[in-house]
Amino acid sequence: MIEEGIGIMSDIVQMQTPVEFFRTVSQKQDDLLDFAEDYEPIKAFFAGEQKGIFDKALLYLEKYDDSKTYIVDTELENIVDVIRAIVKKDKPFANIPKLPELLKQFTEVYSKVLDEQLAPVLVSVAESQKRVFEILNIKEYKESKLNSYLDMFFEIRNGAESCTNVSTLRGYADRAEALKIRLLNEMHKMDQEIALKKAEKVRKKLESEAKESGRYDTKSIEQQVNKIAEENGYQCRQVKNIPFKKMAKTSSWRIESVDDLDRYLEELRTNLISEMDAETIVNIEF
Repeated sequence: MIEEGIGIMSDIVQMQTPVEFFRTVSQKQDDLLDFAEDYEPIKAFFAGEQKGIFDKALLYLEKYDDSKTYIVDTELENIVDVIRAIVKKDKPFANIPKLPELLKQFTEVYSKVLDEQLAPVLVSVAESQKRVFEILNIKEYKESKLNSYLDMFFEIRNGAESCTNVSTLRGYADRAEALKIRLLNEMHKMDQEIALKKAEKVRKKLESEAKESGRYDTKSIEQQVNKIAEENGYQCRQVKNIPFKKMAKTSSWRIESVDDLDRYLEELRTNLISEMDAETIVNIEF
């Protein structure tokens, strides 16, 4: 419509003589009047608050569309339908005054949905944190790692609690799970290093005593060193901490018969075997 108005005005300003100018204006009088009538609300839209309201409505719709896969709420869906119908109109100007109240309703209902989605995410974060601290609490380096581990989980929990997007919110449970696996791996590595240091300390002591006595038995020393390392948690084989969901390859099982159960269990067994070898211990985290 604006393009049409620009075309009309361009035709008029190209007139070379007053006679041509007034003849053209007379011929296009109806078009000019229609343009003036249609252009006035457009001008008001860009000059006043309407554009800000309209843009805000678009942002709300974008937020909903990003999360709608996870949302089942008829009231919110109805509000979104009305907002979407307004912003899709060729001439929405008369309906824009309805948007502030609709956006307020959207915020109230969406906030309720967000709170409902938040609860299980916080439970998942808490479970991941609990698992990490079950292990950390029995370690000799507990005090040195306690605050940093707490801060990591606090950051995730705080992010979830302040999140305003349902789709983004659900990702915080995955972050907590990933952090759990990362910290379990980190503690296993530290355990290995500590056990080796203690074993090496014993080795030096035994070797020193053997030299002093003149009875140097390499095999006996090695056996005692290995025993100390194992007593302190050293594992010759690699340890893999793997989430059960990764092994199951799915977030749910639908079982209608014993055959279904057997199929899922066989798939799980195959996936577990693929992670195993003679040099590896697989630790499944639920």
